[in-house]
Amino acid sequence: LEERNPDLRIKLTVALNDDLRRRIDAAEIDMFFASISDSYYSADYESRILVRDQLRVVANLTHPAHQGKPKRLADLLGERWTMTGDDTFGRQLMRRVFAQAGVSAPLPQIETNSVRAMLNILRHGPYLGFLSQTHCNTYDDIAPVEMADPLPVREGGVTWRSDRPLLPSARALIAAAEDVIAEVMAES
Repeated sequence: LEERNPDLRIKLTVALNDDLRRRIDAAEIDMFFASISDSYYSADYESRILVRDQLRVVANLTHPAHQGKPKRLADLLGERWTMTGDDTFGRQLMRRVFAQAGVSAPLPQIETNSVRAMLNILRHGPYLGFLSQTHCNTYDDIAPVEMADPLPVREGGVTWRSDRPLLPSARALIAAAEDVIAEVMAES
């Protein structure tokens, strides 16, 4: 990509969707890669789905939620949870998942804006959280809790503003990301 576009400038920013959307609206960034939800974005945005991954309730292997029969979300209400912030896409999705199961989402003991932090909290503490199957595959000390309630598929991809068409270099970056995602998904 850089060989074909020597003047290309890439700025990598780790942030949650709500912050990325503010940045794209302010023209600070051209596009971003993140979870995608049609209800989260209006016609002002275009998105391309690059990956679909099963959402899971995740816990350390020693967590009691791994014992016994498959759990319903209602069974896990009394557990300690770690989640992203209240206004984030992930938290909104979690509230919808619990509502579809007929229960209110629990309040988290720990909130974080970092997936990496959430992974480490889950790996080393007595907490439950929502992450994708791919995150579970990354570490051997966390695993999905066997669930009786169905959980949605999380879609990830790239989003940009409809009124700002992507430059050829941005399209090339998306193509490179698609290649890497295909390779990673083939390995799992």
